[in-house]
Amino acid sequence: MNTILITGASSGIGRATALYFAKKGWNVIAGMRSPENDTELKDIQNILASKFAVEGFSEALSYELAPQNIIVKLIEPGAVNTAFGRRPTDFYFDDKLEVYNQYRGQVMQALGKLKAEMLSPEKVAEVVYLAATNGSNQLRYVVGEDAKALINLREKSGDEGFIKQISQMF
Repeated sequence: MNTILITGASSGIGRATALYFAKKGWNVIAGMRSPENDTELKDIQNILASKFAVEGFSEALSYELAPQNIIVKLIEPGAVNTAFGRRPTDFYFDDKLEVYNQYRGQVMQALGKLKAEMLSPEKVAEVVYLAATNGSNQLRYVVGEDAKALINLREKSGDEGFIKQISQMF
């Protein structure tokens, strides 16, 4: 039986992906903050993990595990229609911090444009399944035109150029 580790399985993309793989008969190890509150995923093994630095960790892990014939996959979606993506602006910004008002407006305008193009969590789960079953050693799977544009921008600009261009967007 194949095994997959999925972080963020308590909601959104992680939840959709964990359920997708479980229905396909996979052994799912699901990382979530509050596994005791979840009834639908109660039969899935739980671990608690941080999402911090997932990209770098995944790449390093892929190098380390390759000699053992273990393949690591990293899914990099763009905007996804989840509760996180639909949260009201007061979740992200404190109105009392007036110095951020202009920046807040620019960020919210950009997010408003993205909402029309958001992917479904199920679409991302399909890509995760494809990545896990296609037999390739490909590490990164970029999902969504917005994510592809950002990855291309980063590759073309380098770290300093990318940071400068992203800062100018807002």
